[in-house]
Amino acid sequence: MKKTISLILCIIISLTACTAAFAVTSAGRSYYVDSVSGSDEADGSTPETAWKTVSRLSGETFSAGDSIFFKRGCTFNGTFSANGNGTESEPITVSAYGEGANPVFSSADPIPLFMAIGVSNWIFENLELTAPQGIGMMIYGMNGNNVENITVRNCYFHDISPDGEGTNYCAVYLNIDRSGARLHNIHLDSLRIENTSWAIHSSGVNAENDKGIFKGPDEDYNSDYIFENIYIKNARRAGIVVAAVKNCLVRNCRILDCATAQESAFAPLWIRHSKFVTVEYCEIAGSTNRTDGMAIDFDGWTTDSVYRYIYSHDNTRFIKNCVFDNVTYNAGNEVCNCVSVNDNEKMNWSAISLISSSAPSFAAMRNFSFHDNIIVNGSPILWIRTPLAKIENVTFIGSAFSNLLHRFFNLFSFSTGFNYRADGDISELIEEITKDLPEY
Repeated sequence: MKKTISLILCIIISLTACTAAFAVTSAGRSYYVDSVSGSDEADGSTPETAWKTVSRLSGETFSAGDSIFFKRGCTFNGTFSANGNGTESEPITVSAYGEGANPVFSSADPIPLFMAIGVSNWIFENLELTAPQGIGMMIYGMNGNNVENITVRNCYFHDISPDGEGTNYCAVYLNIDRSGARLHNIHLDSLRIENTSWAIHSSGVNAENDKGIFKGPDEDYNSDYIFENIYIKNARRAGIVVAAVKNCLVRNCRILDCATAQESAFAPLWIRHSKFVTVEYCEIAGSTNRTDGMAIDFDGWTTDSVYRYIYSHDNTRFIKNCVFDNVTYNAGNEVCNCVSVNDNEKMNWSAISLISSSAPSFAAMRNFSFHDNIIVNGSPILWIRTPLAKIENVTFIGSAFSNLLHRFFNLFSFSTGFNYRADGDISELIEEITKDLPEY
């Protein structure tokens, strides 16, 4: 990982140096790149005078309203670095032109294919990215420069370091350095992500890892993320990680066969060090990680967040929440209107107290709400470390023996809000949850 980070920093420094040698473009210009018929000696201003390589673009600083078009049917090698800033009303757009399949960006090197570092107001769309040893798209706040209003939509990421161990080996990597930079207004929409180590991983300053720097969620968390209409399959470590974010909406996402690696604890979609996160209308299935492998995961320092209208099936377990600290107590989290089917390899835990490297704790979750959920052929839930939880209208559907086990373990919840049935038709609820999910 050290080699990867060093190489990324070298690229950034080189691209910054190259920028000074070229004139700043005027606002509203269009640029065209054609890897087959283009020429880096041309002016790049029309499809007939297109440039040839991604490296030719590295010498340009783009302005509000500019557009960079890559020709469909072409393959491009190397790193594209987003230089310059758009405005909220006039973003800089990277897209495709011509007929055929979307342009493909590829590299065998351990580098990011696209970098948006310390820049704002960019749109990336209609692209295909593959990097067997690298990173798909890196959106990064650095040297105190915030990154705002970045949209990535209608892109296909595949074979992005499927065996990479570091959390930066992602289709989309969202992070900051510790210089005071933040990410705001990040929108990921209509993405297809397959065969990766991590699919979407966000991170930032947090209480656990940044003592002496971290002040609080309102001051230090990144903010206002929307991840929607995303199809993820075969992300070995995780599909989506929401970390160090305030105000995040994850909706209409299908996360299949993710968190299958066994060398550590992984889950398909987890929330950590975050506040006001909503995950809704998602399908989460096929996780086989034996340590975690759950659909519902309020990890440490997560508060005021909700999973609702989730269709979880064939995972190691449905729920396992982890409480680390005596400050937030993972307070105010909610699970409602969810369906769990065949999540039964391991016991479910409403909350389990863990000890982190920096915050020894045996805290219990506070103000936890679990209601209007249906669990079919699932493992029992061990209701510990959730005192006075609000548990209402929870239905268990299974065999007589299974329901007997649930009755026993549910005694520890001190709630009467449970129903037990041998069978039941839940197809309408599953249809309601999944009707708008992306398919490939």
